[in-house]
Amino acid sequence: PGFSLTHKTLWALNVLSELGLRYDSTIFPSSRSHGGYPGGTPFPHRIPTAAGRDFWEFPISTVNVLGMRVCLFGGGYMRLCPWRLIRSGVKQINSAGHPVVIYLHGRELDPCHPRLPMPWKRRFMSYVGLAGTERKLRRLLDTFAFAPIRDVLGPTGGRAVAEETT
Repeated sequence: PGFSLTHKTLWALNVLSELGLRYDSTIFPSSRSHGGYPGGTPFPHRIPTAAGRDFWEFPISTVNVLGMRVCLFGGGYMRLCPWRLIRSGVKQINSAGHPVVIYLHGRELDPCHPRLPMPWKRRFMSYVGLAGTERKLRRLLDTFAFAPIRDVLGPTGGRAVAEETT
């Protein structure tokens, strides 16, 4: 949770694989205030595990904007970014042959949900742009084809995405 995998906690992927999971979407391939994996592969890739099982990482999608890796496709990032930038980012990633990973918190689809007391910075990060989240999600779904990660992996366990190891 919270894109908590870092260079120091990659051991967790082996644990997930041992538990029978086939994929993960926890790596945020850029710097963040907490967590983050700067320099991480920014598109789906196979990660070798200690047990030798195929394990796939679907990192949160990021694009290069003015020399920085930024996320436009979920949470506060999607709430703050204008639609044109989001659409352009999806096209950039898709034109390179990769799927886009988007994510939302359930609370982001209800702009009238109760507000918790918190410091102004956290309040801004949690609540700004809520009124436009559903509209952006609908535009994404109307404009581009999406599928659950399990469908992108397919029954073969990963031949639908580029096979690269980190």
